[in-house]
Amino acid sequence: PQLALESGIKKSMLLRKFLSVNKDGTECLARAAIKSGVKRFIYLSSILTVGNETAGDSVFSNYGQPLESDEYAVSKRKGEDSLLSVARGTPLEVVILRTPPIYGPGVKNNILVMFKAILGGWPLPVKTIKNHLSFIYIENLVSAISTVVGHPNAINETYFVCDQEVVSTPQFFIKIAGAMGKSAHLF
Repeated sequence: PQLALESGIKKSMLLRKFLSVNKDGTECLARAAIKSGVKRFIYLSSILTVGNETAGDSVFSNYGQPLESDEYAVSKRKGEDSLLSVARGTPLEVVILRTPPIYGPGVKNNILVMFKAILGGWPLPVKTIKNHLSFIYIENLVSAISTVVGHPNAINETYFVCDQEVVSTPQFFIKIAGAMGKSAHLF
């Protein structure tokens, strides 16, 4: 019981920190944008705002619910909702881009751990995983942002953005290794 209580407290503290940035910070920035006459606000959100996985061959929908167990996902969804609420009835145009994990130079998330595993030649227990993952290369994300900056059909829309190719976890490791001139040691 004590561990569960401590875990709950830590999750609550983490959620408050994420909400401070992703909800309150976004709301504050949106109000400042309106006051300054900014025309369009592009919010980089997360695919986690609608879940972490789908069943079978189904795809994500804008109407999914965030993972309640993932404080980051909840805070990003609340950031989206707050931004839309602040912008409602104002001239501020909102575009929301929901991204999967982003990779490229300077990456600092779990993908960096994957890169290090390949570079280190670590044996990875992922060979039999059969899943479908989406990612987005940083330059593709920049291209998506550039597209929605002035596109008239993007006004007040939410988009899922990702690379065209969907891969499994083993395929992703093999592709990373190939790009690095290394071998993926999967089992």
